[in-house]
Amino acid sequence: MTLNNLKIGPRLGLAFAAIVLAAALVVAVGISRLSRLTESLSLIGSDRIPKVHKLIEINDGVNLIARELRNALIWDDPAKVKGALDEVLKTREEISTTLDALTPTLQSDEGRRRLAEVVAARQAYVPVQQAFIDLLSAGKKAEAETVLSERLRPAQLNYITTLDKLRGLQVELIDAAVREGEADYASARLLMFSLLAATMPAW
Repeated sequence: MTLNNLKIGPRLGLAFAAIVLAAALVVAVGISRLSRLTESLSLIGSDRIPKVHKLIEINDGVNLIARELRNALIWDDPAKVKGALDEVLKTREEISTTLDALTPTLQSDEGRRRLAEVVAARQAYVPVQQAFIDLLSAGKKAEAETVLSERLRPAQLNYITTLDKLRGLQVELIDAAVREGEADYASARLLMFSLLAATMPAW
């Protein structure tokens, strides 16, 4: 029996059932895609952005240390020199704490590889930094200045470069998540409009 042979009542019933089914599909698609968008936004807000913030904190700390080391070299007042060096040691510990908090959150192979570069650069930088502090504390300014220009600055630059690379990776992942969310939205919108169009029988 064809649809044209059905009476008006059953035909209307089938049409209504088709509309309800299409509407249910629209809702299901909408909920599914909204769930994916929510997961993507949650990943950005709870994982990617906090990592970037931690890396910015570390970078700011490295810059603060560099400034205080220069101040300690320039100043003649022993109290000011001690204050600058104390700030360096305090900031160094804060960086260690932030780095320890960041380490377990990096799950990708590339993220761990870039983190390993950061750790290696820091391990090369901190001993030179300490050598500078020891010389300055011993009153050997000329030797400290040599260490600063010939060893400390290159090690610091390499350290900052590795931090920038790791932060750049996190920014790339944020951009990728945003693009994926936009693509999901566009795909869901097209599919939902197509299903809505299907609920309009050409009678």
